[in-house]
Amino acid sequence: MRQSRLIFVILLTILLPACIQTKTQIKEQWKPLHSDLWQSNTGEIGYPILVFHEGQEDLAKDFLTYVTTENNNVPLKNFIDIDSFRQLENSTYYKDNKHLYRFYPMAHGGIFSIFDDSADYDSFQVLNDCFAKDKNKIFQVQADEDFHNYDYTSFQTCKDCGCVAKDKNTYFVIGEELNQNKVDKLIADPKTYQETRKALKLLKGR
Repeated sequence: MRQSRLIFVILLTILLPACIQTKTQIKEQWKPLHSDLWQSNTGEIGYPILVFHEGQEDLAKDFLTYVTTENNNVPLKNFIDIDSFRQLENSTYYKDNKHLYRFYPMAHGGIFSIFDDSADYDSFQVLNDCFAKDKNKIFQVQADEDFHNYDYTSFQTCKDCGCVAKDKNTYFVIGEELNQNKVDKLIADPKTYQETRKALKLLKGR
């Protein structure tokens, strides 16, 4: 009897780590679907993200498996219509046959959310990889609650301007409002990010 128990313990010690490893490997098996959606062989739907982990030099690839709604987080597989889901003009804005979505990258991975409550589905159009608009308002890929001080009629950006735009009153640079004097200083400063300087120069000439 004691010998049988000893053999059982030895087998359990050998096989249990293998079972745990196999389960982990299964969870990590993902394949691309379309429009930036991926699917795991466990049936999860994921959106690819890069995550910074403390103590690591490189960003690690991971997947968001939920969408942020007004009230809570819902699994993507239970919310998105996969067949009609598509990316809008090489941006981080998306839509399916019912909802509008956007992804905003952050250090912890980012936020994939819907914004049907604030956008008109039928008139929604992408301006570039940061800004979009509908018949009533302008949106930026970050949460738009803090983006209100713009003139809709004169608002303009460009395809390669990123989060740089202007209206008849001011410039917008990554969510910050700048007057003409500050914009001129940014353009003249060689330390200013090259793409930002390029976008400001282009918009200043309009």
